Amino acid sequence: MKMKISVILCTYNGAKYLSKQLDSILNQQSHLPDEIIVCDDISTDNTLQILTEYTNLYPTIFRIHENEVNLGSTKNFEKALSLATGDFIFLADQDDIWKKDKTAKIIQYFQDNPKMQGVFTDADFIDQEGSPIGSKTLWECVHFFEKEYTKPIDLLNIIALNGNIATGATMCITKEAKATVLPFVKKTKNLHDEVIAKKLSFNTNLGYLAENLISYRLHQSQQVGVKSKAPKDKKIKLKRILLGLNSPKTIFEKRYLFNKYYSRYSSYLKFKDDFRLTTLEKEALNIRIADSRSACVRMLQEIKKDNPIYYYGCIVADKIAQKRQL
Repeated sequence: MKMKISVILCTYNGAKYLSKQLDSILNQQSHLPDEIIVCDDISTDNTLQILTEYTNLYPTIFRIHENEVNLGSTKNFEKALSLATGDFIFLADQDDIWKKDKTAKIIQYFQDNPKMQGVFTDADFIDQEGSPIGSKTLWECVHFFEKEYTKPIDLLNIIALNGNIATGATMCITKEAKATVLPFVKKTKNLHDEVIAKKLSFNTNLGYLAENLISYRLHQSQQVGVKSKAPKDKKIKLKRILLGLNSPKTIFEKRYLFNKYYSRYSSYLKFKDDFRLTTLEKEALNIRIADSRSACVRMLQEIKKDNPIYYYGCIVADKIAQKRQL
């Protein structure tokens, strides 16, 4: 039985790069999309005119929805996702370019990993003119050091510590995942891709494919996304310490670790409000909360052992600021 493929794409004043993105989606070597759902967030440029032209060319594929009010990126993607009817739902941004074998490799991944409900990939970078930028990849810029982690990778732990690593423009999810992640909670401050990544990784249903399957465009008018392709060496060093790839050596590195450990602890506490959880899921989350709190306590004890004066200064400063209270 042929599996139905959906592509969801949200537009807002994206006329400049939209045609190249749509062409790359339509010109896949195999596994062509059965539907392309576009939700436009009240564009004021030629975006709708371009979408109308493509709809006229491919009337059975394109479904265009014009929002009555500006929803913003996260709610707009939530709307688009709710409208998708495919077995596999590819997320797309309006300004990137897909590699010709993207859909084929993603579908093959799901066939090889039937437990998974979502997958994200790496990407290379292009500039405003579509020319390649350097040799760094998207994963390097979001500090996802996939090759160095012990397998299997606890993706939720990395997201809680490091921030989101699963960029929406590279993601594909199944119809089962759609039922799991929708609707988004009204008060979420997370972008749509982080909402999806957190929920699926919590249930170990999120995978990754270490291939550059899109060219991620960097330009000045980006709504959201990676802004720079060149993380500084100092930041990379701290991220490697944070993610357990290097050990902290200075008191300041340990303080950095404690702050990040506390952010993870806080993130897990908020998880209950951000997602609808079953009883078993709540029990699993409580274990993560307890473990992350213990990690905070252990790091504080290390700081106190190394430098008691600095330790008490941090405690007093946090108490006055009403931050990082365990």
